[in-house]
Amino acid sequence: SVRTVGFLCPPAARRWPFRPSQLPIFPKVWAPLLRDLPISRDRVGSATHVHLSRDCPPPPVTVFRFLRAFNEPGAAEHAGSRARIRPRDAERFSGDGLIERFVRELAHERAVPIKELCEAGEVFVRIRKRLTAPVVADLCAGCGLLGVLFALFERKVEEVHLLDRAPAPSIERVLAAAARVGPWVTEKVHVHRALLRDAGELLPPAASLVAIHACGERTDAVLALARARRVPVAVLPCCHPSRRNPAPPALRRVLGEALAFDVERTYRLEDEGFAVRWEEIPASITPMNRLLVATLRKARAEQP
Repeated sequence: SVRTVGFLCPPAARRWPFRPSQLPIFPKVWAPLLRDLPISRDRVGSATHVHLSRDCPPPPVTVFRFLRAFNEPGAAEHAGSRARIRPRDAERFSGDGLIERFVRELAHERAVPIKELCEAGEVFVRIRKRLTAPVVADLCAGCGLLGVLFALFERKVEEVHLLDRAPAPSIERVLAAAARVGPWVTEKVHVHRALLRDAGELLPPAASLVAIHACGERTDAVLALARARRVPVAVLPCCHPSRRNPAPPALRRVLGEALAFDVERTYRLEDEGFAVRWEEIPASITPMNRLLVATLRKARAEQP
């Protein structure tokens, strides 16, 4: 029989057919989509129809785990600000921990927008224990903040490679701020001014790959490189190009372009031996907040 999941999401109601062997493949992926939604079931012949009510409750709020000051009332709305962090903003981060000292140095340098700081920090805390290779490559790195966080906070990380065809001018200020609180960063970090298609030639073969908002097909290029090299990868996709969306039209109509695109990416990674986990960063930073983290399944990873 075929189980049919019917998503009754205004304004249209559509049904989404799956065979029983397809839907449970990634419980960690589907669970966030179905969790806490009011569900009713009815049986018609040999088919099961699952309906999600129109009066679905709002999703649970995702908290800030890197810069916890933004969990204070009224603070989260500033997390998506494109204004550069300034010395007066550093008053929120008055502790003596490494995070607070680094943020104060970034504020002194006026190095990055608040949005980029929150984005990189929240991605970092969600992937740092899953990408455990001694080498990390930050692709389409921009100012390189995500890679620098690995160099600064992860002792097991020995090398960090920042690759971008045109690194942001602020990358030097980010590195200077990090070096003042963690002198070990300087010898760990390597900056490459290069195209993404040349990453395979420049990066160590075992490097874990990360990319924040690598626009459009660049995200797929990062994932393709991870699949070819059999290395862990984490991406925060954006700008899902509808004309190049490989997902079936039925999924695109029901789920929308962005979600269907990421579902298709997940299937492709899983088919090639990766275990994929979906996370999210607070939506107040960016509405494009879905994080895909893929690591090799142990059975495949142990093969020569």
